[in-house]
Amino acid sequence: MDDLRRDNDEEPSAGRSGRDGDRARSRRASEESPPPKSRPAGAWQTLAGKRPKISLGRLSGHYGKAIPAVLILLIGIVVVVGLVATRPAVTRKPPVERVWTIGTATVDIRNFQPDLKLLGEIVAGQSAELRPLVAGRVVEVGKSYVNGGKVRKGDLLVAIEAFDYELMVKERTAQVAEARARLDELQAEKSSEQALLQGNLEQFDLQKREVGRRESLRSRGTGTQKALDDSKLRLSELSQAVVSREKSIAGLEARIKQQQAVIDRQQVALERALRDLEKIRLVAPFDGFVSGAETAIGKQVGTSDKIATLIAADRLEARFHMSDSEYARLVAAGGVEGRKATVIWRAQARNFVYDAVIERTESQVTASSGGIDLYARIDGIKLDTLLRPGVFVEVAVPDREYLKVARLPQSAVHGGDTVYIVKDGRLEPRVVEIMTRISDEVLVQGDLRPGDIIATTGFAEIGPGVKVRAR
Repeated sequence: MDDLRRDNDEEPSAGRSGRDGDRARSRRASEESPPPKSRPAGAWQTLAGKRPKISLGRLSGHYGKAIPAVLILLIGIVVVVGLVATRPAVTRKPPVERVWTIGTATVDIRNFQPDLKLLGEIVAGQSAELRPLVAGRVVEVGKSYVNGGKVRKGDLLVAIEAFDYELMVKERTAQVAEARARLDELQAEKSSEQALLQGNLEQFDLQKREVGRRESLRSRGTGTQKALDDSKLRLSELSQAVVSREKSIAGLEARIKQQQAVIDRQQVALERALRDLEKIRLVAPFDGFVSGAETAIGKQVGTSDKIATLIAADRLEARFHMSDSEYARLVAAGGVEGRKATVIWRAQARNFVYDAVIERTESQVTASSGGIDLYARIDGIKLDTLLRPGVFVEVAVPDREYLKVARLPQSAVHGGDTVYIVKDGRLEPRVVEIMTRISDEVLVQGDLRPGDIIATTGFAEIGPGVKVRAR
């Protein structure tokens, strides 16, 4: 018992060494003391008084933190049971068929010629790059010589300094006068030579008769041989004088022709100088709009310098693109060139409408789209038009005529060949064939009658027998 008490007194320190130490000491104490048949009440009280103290501390250390969680769990279970017990009873209703609200259109079957709505751009049908016709310093520009300026045929664009060209005209004029004077001199010399030649010919004739008389006298024996020889010598000298005059006259005639050519050449140079003097004023060759005005007073310009680009006001065209199928339809319906068209320029809240005629087709097909570009000349426009190259427009071209077709919104066709008519509040399918598409509409032929109500609203559950209500 003393050993047991000793063990109990040392137990707090042994507790720090571990449970194994407590168990060993308890086992040793039980082996040393014989088991009594009955223990005194005091001993049990002593043991009972110490052991519960150790067990409560351990329980509070291990399970003290779990108690709040258990309480929260119990409270949650109580709340859930209460909510389930107090929930309202749900009454199931029988299913109700859904009614779809849709848009509708009324079938009208007739012949129809739609317009092809095509996008285009305004381009210049005629334009000219203007360059100075003569080089020099700019001394004047026209009032309308600005980008976007409107000029009429003959209006001044720029003027080049005239001093050098006026001097050139004077110089060429003097050269022509000098050449003419030289021609007059040669002609006078020719006239003189011709007069001398005439005298020589007369002397030659007289001397020739003289030689004839000398020969007659000599044949009768009255004249001398010397007199006859002298007459023949004189005749030969006169003959040479005639030949020399004729040669001189021929040379003068050649020189006169040469001088005439010089005069002609000088005259051409004079005319060129006069023309250059006129070209110092660059004027508009036709009515149009000025673009690319880059010259100012004082600038030295040459004949290769670009002064401006002039766009003809009455030759604006709409260039638009057409698919190969549309082009083929128009060709089969009578051709494209000469077909009338309508050009619409939508400028904010205002639409400008112009009449046009398709004049020509592009020389090659557009590789990226497989279609082709066409050009429609706009009629009735003048210098006061608001159109300018680069404006985007809409071009309406009459398509071929379709016989006995119905015109419907594209949303009315489902699956490419089915429309639904509204009959007794439910949808009924009808098979159709799409003849052509016009923007967001289609022309169809098929099992349709005038007055049929067509559903134009599409929805996922659309099908035969679906109940609908028209808006």
